[in-house]
Amino acid sequence: MTRAGPFQAFFSERFFSCFLRSALLALVVASAALAQQTPAGFDYIELSPEGSAAAAQAIALRGLCEFETGNFHQSLADLQQSLALGATQDAGSAMLIRLREAQLLTRLGRFEEALDVYGSLAKAGPPNQRSPEWNIGVGLAGLRSSQLPADVPVGQQILFAMAGDAALRFMSGDQAGAKQVFSNLFQRFPESANAHYLYGSLLSPTDPDAAIVEYKQELAVAPTNVTVAAMLARVLLYQAQPAQALPFAQRAASEDPESPLAQLVLGRSLAETGDFSAGIEHLQKALELQPGYLETHIALAGAYASAGRPQDARRERLQSLEMAETYRAQQ
Repeated sequence: MTRAGPFQAFFSERFFSCFLRSALLALVVASAALAQQTPAGFDYIELSPEGSAAAAQAIALRGLCEFETGNFHQSLADLQQSLALGATQDAGSAMLIRLREAQLLTRLGRFEEALDVYGSLAKAGPPNQRSPEWNIGVGLAGLRSSQLPADVPVGQQILFAMAGDAALRFMSGDQAGAKQVFSNLFQRFPESANAHYLYGSLLSPTDPDAAIVEYKQELAVAPTNVTVAAMLARVLLYQAQPAQALPFAQRAASEDPESPLAQLVLGRSLAETGDFSAGIEHLQKALELQPGYLETHIALAGAYASAGRPQDARRERLQSLEMAETYRAQQ
C-alpha cells in the first residue's frame, strides 16, 4: 500500500474544508472592503453595531474555519459575533452557525447555554428530519459530556443519541414521545449519569413534582452529583419546602463549597428555616462567587428583612429592581 505523501497529507479533508472557507472569507472581506472603502484583511472587521451582511458572513466563515482547526474559544466568539451582526438573516447559514455554537458551548462545558441554543432550534423540523449529529449533540449537552459529536466513540453513540432524541422531542412539544424515549433510555442505560437529571431539568418549569422524582432518582445513581443536589434543593425551595431542601443543599455545599448555586440554595434553606445569620453568610458567599446574580440579591433582601435589618434589605431590593430593569431593557 502506498502511503500518502506530504502533499496529500497536507490537503486532508479537514484542512481542505477550512481552506475553502478561508478562500470564501477572503472574497467576502475583499468585496466588503471595496464596497465600504475599508481596509481589507482577515481580521479587519471593525464595524458599528449594525454591521453589514457581508461582515457578518465573513466573521461566521472565520468562526467555522476555527471550529475545524480546533480553535474553539475563538470560534465561539466569532460565531456569536456574527449572529449579533445579523448572520441569522440567511436561514440556512443561521442553522449551521447556531448548531456549531451549541456544539462549542458543550465542548467548553457550558451545558445549560448549549441546551438553550438547542431549544431555540428544536422547532426547525420534526425529529425524524434531524441528522444523527443533532441527537448526539443534544445528548452530549444533556448528559454533560464535553465532547463534539464527531469525537464520541462508536460504542457510546447510541446513549447520547437516545438522550438527545428524548430531549429534542420534549423541546419540540412532544412530551408523550419524550417520556417514552426517556423510559427506554433509563431501561437500557440504568447507570448512566445525568440522564434522570436531564429529564428532571426539562420537567421542572411545568411539573416540579415530577422533576423532584427524577432528581432523586439521579442522586440514587450518582450520590455526589453537586448540580443535581443543588437543583433538587432549588425546586423544593420553589415549592416552599425549605426544611426538605436543607439536607440536599447541605450535601451540595459540602461536596463543592465553591459552587454559587450550592451556596445560594443553602443560604436560602437556612434563612427560610429561621437561621438568618448562617443563611445570610452563605448568600453573601454566593454573591462573592457569582457577583450580580439577581436571584441571590432577591434572597438576600428577604433574609435581611427577616433578620430585622431593614436598611440592608432596602439596599438589596433597590439593587434587585435596577438589575431587573436592566435585564428587561436588554430583551
